[in-house]
Amino acid sequence: MRKFGLETDDPKKLRSITSQQFYIPDGEFNVNRIIEQVRSNLDESMDKGFEGLYISADVSKFFDYMTKNGRVEEWLEYEKGVGRKIRFPVEAMCTYNVNQVKTNDYLFFNLIQAHMHTVSAKKLDFVDNENLCRCTITEEMNKILGAQATEYILGFLEKRFKMPRNQILGNIVDFNQGLEIVLGNGALSIEKHILKKLHKKIELSNMSVEVV
Repeated sequence: MRKFGLETDDPKKLRSITSQQFYIPDGEFNVNRIIEQVRSNLDESMDKGFEGLYISADVSKFFDYMTKNGRVEEWLEYEKGVGRKIRFPVEAMCTYNVNQVKTNDYLFFNLIQAHMHTVSAKKLDFVDNENLCRCTITEEMNKILGAQATEYILGFLEKRFKMPRNQILGNIVDFNQGLEIVLGNGALSIEKHILKKLHKKIELSNMSVEVV
């Protein structure tokens, strides 16, 4: 922290543990144990007079562990669900190695679904993931198909799949399937354009695009 000019006026405000201790203390991943650990740390902090807890986690080692053990799906479900399970004064930031995120587009979409915001290490500003996805989809479809056709397709998807426009990110699979129903094979080209633009806006412009 000192190397980057960061100081804390009270040592009691800061606690540092390894990602292994936090996620897999005995070599095994358990969601409930992680949540209980956060709850325990929060209780201890509030007993000391603090109003809440900030957590910043480097998940790169944990990412490698879950990938090597074939538990990526389980991990993604944890990422998506933990925000709904923890209902107390805690804010958390998960930090990812960009080269890990670049591994495939399925992972990319699932990670931005799981987190409300993305912070670019280059820009250091918050991006609203749902708003970013909705605006990018509309912009790219307008460029390729025109505003009138885009409006028709999005309206069709809303009616057919009960998919509100402000919730496309959480229903991205249904969105892709609906697009393919309307446009057939032409939907793949549009999906690639949308992905490239999303990658660029989240500072992953060198990421390959593979739509499956």
